Amino acid sequence: MQSRITLETMRGVRLSYIRWLVIAGILIIHILSLVSAQKPIGLDPALILIAGYLLFNLVMWLLSVTRGKNNNKFVNASLVIDLVFTTAISSQLNSYVFFFPYLFSLLMILLLGVWEGVIASLLVVGVNFVTLFFKVPGYNLLTTKTTLPTSLDLLELILTLLIFGVGVFILTNSATALTRLQDELLEEAVARANTSNLTELQNRVKAVYRVARTLSRTLDYRKVIEDILVELESIFDISSGAVLLFDERSNLRVEDGLRLSPTEQTLTIDVLPKIIREVIMKGEPNLVIDPETLEEIYGLFPSLRGCPSAVLMPMRGGYEVFGLVLIASRLENAYNSQDLEWIVALTSHPIIALQNAKLYQSIMADRNKMIRDVEEVRHTLARNLHDGPAQAVAAFSMQAEFIRRLIKNDPDKAVEELSSLGKQAIQTSKEIRTLLFELRPLALESQGLDAALEQYASRFPTHPDDPRVHFSANNFSGRLAPNVETTIFTVIQESVNNARKHAKAQNMWLSLEIKGGYVTASAQDDGKGFDMKLAEANPERRHSLGMTNMRERAALVNGTVRVESMPGRGTIIILSIPLNEANTTITAQQSKNP
Repeated sequence: MQSRITLETMRGVRLSYIRWLVIAGILIIHILSLVSAQKPIGLDPALILIAGYLLFNLVMWLLSVTRGKNNNKFVNASLVIDLVFTTAISSQLNSYVFFFPYLFSLLMILLLGVWEGVIASLLVVGVNFVTLFFKVPGYNLLTTKTTLPTSLDLLELILTLLIFGVGVFILTNSATALTRLQDELLEEAVARANTSNLTELQNRVKAVYRVARTLSRTLDYRKVIEDILVELESIFDISSGAVLLFDERSNLRVEDGLRLSPTEQTLTIDVLPKIIREVIMKGEPNLVIDPETLEEIYGLFPSLRGCPSAVLMPMRGGYEVFGLVLIASRLENAYNSQDLEWIVALTSHPIIALQNAKLYQSIMADRNKMIRDVEEVRHTLARNLHDGPAQAVAAFSMQAEFIRRLIKNDPDKAVEELSSLGKQAIQTSKEIRTLLFELRPLALESQGLDAALEQYASRFPTHPDDPRVHFSANNFSGRLAPNVETTIFTVIQESVNNARKHAKAQNMWLSLEIKGGYVTASAQDDGKGFDMKLAEANPERRHSLGMTNMRERAALVNGTVRVESMPGRGTIIILSIPLNEANTTITAQQSKNP
């Protein structure tokens, strides 16, 4: 019961202590009066009133202990009942003066005010004189013979004064008691708050640790996302929640949900509400309590209707937003600014998992692409060796056997065949050197891009069906970054090979130029060309795959590839790469002309 005592209950408790003293004094006077009058002690009106007053005080004490708020008004009103009880009891005692009611009149002066106490005293005086008229036969104010104080009156006066003194002491020392109680309650509240805050802090730290441990054990971001709502619910009041991620079409879809309907679990949002757009653009958590804004969320997730508090937390890594976390509670003001900080701490782990997953996917994609490129180079080399030098070597063997037989029968014809064989050997050697140059252009490493392209162009035609290749470099000098030079050379090489195989061109023009902060390389032929729309509609065709490879290579250095072609008009492929610190090693001359 003591733990329920507050500062507001102390006044009523102290007043109850005074009542116990008054009741004890009244009992003493009543018993002595009965003894002095030689009357038997039994159930009489005075004793019944004393029992009622005792019961009243017991009720008041219990109410003072159990009631917290508005207790002072209740206690002040009880003083009137004290006055009634003590006046009624005094009228039944064998004393002429109502000393005990005057005690509460004085207490009213102390607790309520002077006028309240004076009015109460006048009422007691009036009742006292009225009672004397009925109690003492022949009572007259002018005659004092029958109204002289008895020994009981003197004893009652002494008890009243003693009780009043003790009561004043009790009441005047209440301030000290209240201050002491206030200090004790404050210390207890601080201790409880510290314990509660420490426990809550421990729970939140444990939740962050569990999510971090999950992250360290798996590369699967889905597992981390599944844990995030569970851990958030362990430290916050959450009625419903959802984790939403952007898909490849930039639509938000529900990846995981907490107490959502089946329809909401598979929800995909293509048109984002205003509040979600703002959260994503700002990249900061948003505490939503505005009814109008909450309606936007209710429109997407009807299960959240009735939740007056919600939090939208963007899952942002660097400048990229992967999605957002939504939690809602049916409690008013369920979340505060400190909660947002913990939500940020918890949601940072799935962001790391998403970044790791994206990085892993990117690494795997690069690895697979590298493997495909190596396989493609191997297949291309095998095909070129098979179609060119391998067949030529096989032809050499057959032709050598033929010449060996001609030497005996037709020496002159054998000489002609030997001359033809020598020319074929020179041609085959040139083709092999060209293949080796394409695989590893040493001039690109030692002399630079323009020299390598010039040497590459000079090697054609290597076959009767090859076009003549012309090269020109305009406003270009210096070196570029090795990866940029390799990319340009590879794209030009792919363009030349496509023209040799498909264009049936007579001529091909290669150019290299730096202008307006870009290095531009182009390859143009006068071949048969092709339909661009048809090629884009059929990406599985070989020349479409070649263009795709060129664009992918260019993208690695922030470049772009533009292809222009028409049937009968030839084809031109233009590669543009921005010049910046990452793309230049030795300063290249850039044109000042726009």
